[in-house]
Amino acid sequence: MQYHSSFSPCCHGAVQPGEDTAPCAFRDCTIYTNAGYTLVGSEATVLNNGYANEPGVARVDLVYNEAVSDNGLSNGSSVFQPSGYKNYGSDDSMYLYITPAPGRTAVEAWYNAVKKDFWALASNKSRTSAANSGYKMVGVLGYGLEL
Repeated sequence: MQYHSSFSPCCHGAVQPGEDTAPCAFRDCTIYTNAGYTLVGSEATVLNNGYANEPGVARVDLVYNEAVSDNGLSNGSSVFQPSGYKNYGSDDSMYLYITPAPGRTAVEAWYNAVKKDFWALASNKSRTSAANSGYKMVGVLGYGLEL
């Protein structure tokens, strides 16, 4: 059986200097909300490991940099997983389509060098917030389904 899950960026309050963002999809989001993060909202639908062998999808893993206490998402490319970021584990994986199509939305990675923080997002509202908060787009990790 194949499942979908909502992709939800979490952030600690409004994204202000010194605050952090963290991705949440198949992982139990309470790990973040119990640590004081506030759920921003669902922005796309992503695929679980039931899609691992489907053509046209790619695995995306949760990565973590202990030195700067930052989570991010990576498709294995060094662009999305710079030095210091390690895979967090297979339970924190999701799958995204590798090509755009009607009904799909880009799941992007953004980075703020001052905060040393990755922000994975999939909505125009979050893109605007990220840009206004000093984040720069790193690239598209893949494509989820529009909500």
